[in-house]
Amino acid sequence: MFTTRTPMNDPVSLTARNLKPDVTRVESLLGSVGYLDLDKTDGPTGYFGHYTDQAIKRFQKDHNLKVDGLIKPGGPTYQTLQEKRTRKTPTSVAPSRKTQSRERNPYPQTTKPNPEWWRSASGKVDDATHSENARQVAAVVKTSDASPLHTYIADALNTRTGKAKSEVVNFFQQLSEKAPERAAEMAEAVREKVSEGTRLQLGTMKTEVPEEFAARMSNLEGVAPRQKPIPPGKTGADGKYQSSIAPEFLEHLHSKESLGEKNRGYKAVNRNKEGKIIAFGRYQIQVSGLEDAGFKDSKGKWTGKGGIKRDGDFLNSPEAQDRAIEDYVIAKRKHLENNGSLKKIGQTYIGIKGEKITISESGLIAAAHRIGQANVNAYLNHMQDNDWCSDFSDVSVKKLADSFKKVETRLRLFQNTPIRRKQ
Repeated sequence: MFTTRTPMNDPVSLTARNLKPDVTRVESLLGSVGYLDLDKTDGPTGYFGHYTDQAIKRFQKDHNLKVDGLIKPGGPTYQTLQEKRTRKTPTSVAPSRKTQSRERNPYPQTTKPNPEWWRSASGKVDDATHSENARQVAAVVKTSDASPLHTYIADALNTRTGKAKSEVVNFFQQLSEKAPERAAEMAEAVREKVSEGTRLQLGTMKTEVPEEFAARMSNLEGVAPRQKPIPPGKTGADGKYQSSIAPEFLEHLHSKESLGEKNRGYKAVNRNKEGKIIAFGRYQIQVSGLEDAGFKDSKGKWTGKGGIKRDGDFLNSPEAQDRAIEDYVIAKRKHLENNGSLKKIGQTYIGIKGEKITISESGLIAAAHRIGQANVNAYLNHMQDNDWCSDFSDVSVKKLADSFKKVETRLRLFQNTPIRRKQ
């Protein structure tokens, strides 16, 4: 991949101003020459800490430069990084992820042909649809060639809508009662005709059901239950407040946002060009996030919640930050619910790094924290339109493609991290 070079404006070091664009540039350069593991920090963060400082010093030592942890625009360390990066620039473009995905089975060990994939899903439909399916079943039983119907059913499944899937499942349930062998034969034929992204789902076939049947179907086997909202924490018998957010999630988020900072990251800040703090504390909550959590108002002023009236109060209070991240996570989940992103929980596919990704609640919230719920939703819509093939080569706007990669990275890294504290 080729990226546009962005010049530095100011020096970066532990004692410099460390403007976010400059730090991001340095992190990208260090990562491109193998001195900074950007997977560990979830891509360039724009935040300068001891982790980046040590990477600079290692690079300086290995290249006989002054080991001071300082990079100046146009300075010797910066120039050497540029030269090393240029030498590592690829001269050819590898086949796209989409091409590679279509050439092989992405789940050779775990996904097996299953002629009765529809048994694990619900086929609850309205009476009119049930009657129409009964007529179709009667016609299939009488004919020796139902191949035209295979394509029709495959097209319906490829729409990925709950209504279409429920109708298909209902059809196979009725056909199985009349002619079990024919149902198995036909189901396998349909399985071969659907898109690869749809085929990956057929082993479990978790069907999204129409809203009007959700309540009646909530207790039926095979229907993925809708997760309830994350509840607020509560004060225990000992008088201590216990967050509803799992400690594992908080630690994981901290490792991506303020790794290596003193005071366990609680005093970490990220500033804009004017020197104003734009991300606060251990979890690097931005101003908009603090508004969601009720700690700041729409004008960016502290509301006094939790006794916090100024920046220093918040940075000096681990309790306030832990309470803020809980309220923020609850609000962020609501945003993701409102834009439909939570409906994708359980979707499984192969990511751009060739690893299996299962969309989870924790992954979605971590991604929304990193890049915003609008970008998360845009990524999910792109993936669905692309048959869940992780390929961004057809995204014309580079900034959007980059945001998609950041979303996917968070979904991959946080997919197995619990977000709800065990009760």
